Amino acid sequence: MLLKRILDRENGHQNDFKNIYLNIFPNQTLYSIDNGDLVVKKFSPDGQFLVCFSQYQHALKVFRFRYSSKQDKTGFDDFFQLHFEIVLTRASEILSREFCLFWESSVIVVSTVPSFTPPLPMPGSLDSIAQLDDMTFWIIDLQKGTVTDSKKYIADYVYLSQHCGVHLYKDHLAITSLQYQRIYLLLLKNGKFCSITDFGYSVHSDDALYLSKTEPQTQAYLPEHTSEQFSGLQQRILSFLYRNAQQNNRLHHFYVTFSFFESLVICRAQFINTGHLLIKITLREAIVGKFAEYAGTFTAFFVVFRLEDCQVLQIYENASQELYDLFEQSHELRQSGITSSEYESLPTNSKYAREKMQKQTAQAYRRILAALPWNAQSFTFSPYFDQDLFSYDEKLINASDRPRQSAELPCKFYCRKTGVLKFKLDPTVPTPLTRTHKYYFLC
Repeated sequence: MLLKRILDRENGHQNDFKNIYLNIFPNQTLYSIDNGDLVVKKFSPDGQFLVCFSQYQHALKVFRFRYSSKQDKTGFDDFFQLHFEIVLTRASEILSREFCLFWESSVIVVSTVPSFTPPLPMPGSLDSIAQLDDMTFWIIDLQKGTVTDSKKYIADYVYLSQHCGVHLYKDHLAITSLQYQRIYLLLLKNGKFCSITDFGYSVHSDDALYLSKTEPQTQAYLPEHTSEQFSGLQQRILSFLYRNAQQNNRLHHFYVTFSFFESLVICRAQFINTGHLLIKITLREAIVGKFAEYAGTFTAFFVVFRLEDCQVLQIYENASQELYDLFEQSHELRQSGITSSEYESLPTNSKYAREKMQKQTAQAYRRILAALPWNAQSFTFSPYFDQDLFSYDEKLINASDRPRQSAELPCKFYCRKTGVLKFKLDPTVPTPLTRTHKYYFLC
């Protein structure tokens, strides 16, 4: 009873703090703000810094937010002061405007340049990716404005848009290489990239030594249509499926579907925690070629992989009811990669978000689970997006960091408890010939 009283008291204090935003909300808008040649990206989690790219994406510009008491605030400089500018690239190498991860007091960005280096002859690599890049990951200290470390990958292909191919969990970073079908695991420590391991074709550090001793014997047992043996990850996936089929008396089904599972490739990955990964595997056509843009319609599977002993614990299809239930109930599958925000509306902490997911039909499972693996820091947390405080039409605006075309209708925010209209975001630019609208914006 004592513990319950303490938790109730803490929750009460948190709710009182959140309710402040029911009375403090946007009430002024500035139009036609000239921000020069900037490509505005996003605010740091603490709201102190605004991270931007230069016009030609060679430099990183970081501005410090400052409150202005001027009554006639009309310009970008009234709210933001340049904190530092640092040039990271030159010539054809540019910074990716769709990649920006925050870690502690630093920001991680990546630069790319088309690679003219032949891909490394690594077993298990894909040979159907037309354009490879040389990529450099940078860590920049936001307080000092200095580069603390960088790490380069040559002739590789990683999904950078919306951090799809890179996942940050606390101080652990996972980078999924589509070209080499490997997952690089790194530890961020004292502003440096520290390699932990990488796996794909091999899963243990001594696999290469073991294979060098047994290769002549194993080569003799390979099927005629192939010159390569299975990768370490493939071997564990197929072994798990075989044991599962054997236990359920479905070995015939395993043999029928063997060639299908043999052809699946690594697509993306995310940390569940520091000891487990959720790995998405799908058809090769879903990540390269003319059908890549329809990747969400392809059958895919999610592999729960334990790093300690490199074992597959479970495999789910992307329309699995069980995985959908886990997605609804487990906070670990929907982590942002930074300290959790109290305004994060998830089914695990918001009854309104939970009710919304429970209304989904079985046909919607595949579409919802397409969000996995969860993109780190791909959503903007704001008290005005908290579904316990406000109700609004998510078709008009949502917390996704992905740019989207604004709707012509205003997005109205109502108090969840009373239903009273609190404010609205109206994208229609007022003109002398139309009714004057107020604009509202969220930062």
